[in-house]
Amino acid sequence: MICMIRIGYQGVSGSNSEIAAMKMAESNAFADVTYVPLVSSKGVIDALEKGQVDYGVVATKNSIGGEVLESMVALKNKHLELVSTIVMPIHHCLFKKSADIDDRSIKYVASHIQALRQTRSWVAKNLPDIIDSVEIEDTAIGAARLANGEIDPHTAVICSKSAGQKRGLALVAENIED
Repeated sequence: MICMIRIGYQGVSGSNSEIAAMKMAESNAFADVTYVPLVSSKGVIDALEKGQVDYGVVATKNSIGGEVLESMVALKNKHLELVSTIVMPIHHCLFKKSADIDDRSIKYVASHIQALRQTRSWVAKNLPDIIDSVEIEDTAIGAARLANGEIDPHTAVICSKSAGQKRGLALVAENIED
């Protein structure tokens, strides 16, 4: 009998949590794994409690951004077993809708609150004309929304390199984390 392991993770395809879920499966020698994107930490915890996934991966802490509040709230008063901890470097990239858009015309930066915190100094130094930062529930969702035209084309998104490339966005800068 084949038993497929379902691992739910915070985010969508291309997110850092998906990468962490893959590393977790590898480090635990799990075979035949299905990865389930659940967008939020609450979504992951809810799916665990309902038995919809066997394991869940959420970000809990970052050396620059600190504790991930979303995860701390979702985990509060929950009795779950910690199976493993994955420590991994997080590298952020800045993407724009297309190469045709002048970098100087970028007026907004969108991403998950943690990514915005982790790149604050870089953005202030390198994009001084930014009007506002826009919080989105996941870095890879921001990439998808920009690619699909759901957000202003003069918005740049902060996400993993794979999330931006997977959606055909134009790379502006790599390794922009502070």
